[in-house]
Amino acid sequence: FPSHDMYIVLASCYAAGWFTLYATEYAQLNKHILASSLFVLNLVLWFESGYFDMSSLTKPLLHLWSLGIEEKFYITWPLILFFSYGRKYFIWLLVGLFSISFGFNLVAVKFFPVMSFYFPLARFWEIFLGAILALRLESHNDHLKEFLEKNKNYLSCFGLGCILTAVAILDENSSFPGCWALLPTLGTALLISAQGSWTHQKVLSNKPIVWVGLISYPLYLWHWPLLSFYSIISAGERDDLVVLLLVGAAFLLA
Repeated sequence: FPSHDMYIVLASCYAAGWFTLYATEYAQLNKHILASSLFVLNLVLWFESGYFDMSSLTKPLLHLWSLGIEEKFYITWPLILFFSYGRKYFIWLLVGLFSISFGFNLVAVKFFPVMSFYFPLARFWEIFLGAILALRLESHNDHLKEFLEKNKNYLSCFGLGCILTAVAILDENSSFPGCWALLPTLGTALLISAQGSWTHQKVLSNKPIVWVGLISYPLYLWHWPLLSFYSIISAGERDDLVVLLLVGAAFLLA
């Protein structure tokens, strides 16, 4: 079920929509609220429009598509563990599922770009990578542990570089997810694998960074509705100062 943070955001959007949206827009918002509560918003959005078009700016709950992907994985993952965990082929099964999902993503992003963004099969590989990493980190493979320990600083710097590169170069014209999604996903996996690295100790352990991490989920919930309703009220006009104030408000609410 949705968390209390999510219920607060959904209720706030419902109230704000009453005063700011036309009847048809408000009806769409109500549909999105219901779909978000059932974690199927990704499927609803799949049949509506692209993620970065102008109409997307008028969808205050657009960002909750990712929860729909995650929840479907959280249903699938326990079943995979129940039927195959501990068997000799288990890690290869995960690698195979990862490969199928990633391959589907590459085909879909070329021929069905909107579907590739919202459809679970095209995005599961990103979470499978985390599952494979978790299993390998908890394994008793001495060679793997020795490699990670010896190269942890290089791995963490490269991983952070991948993430920052994704932030710098990806935009609405990028064919995402596709191969581009490897940048943030692989970068994150490398950062996690490099436990005890300089990047962990000096950057990620910094108190302000840790604080942002602690509020990251409610911050994720709040940021887009504020920006979306601003876009609706301002008829698409943008004032950078207002945007900055809204980002600050998202931190405060989080």
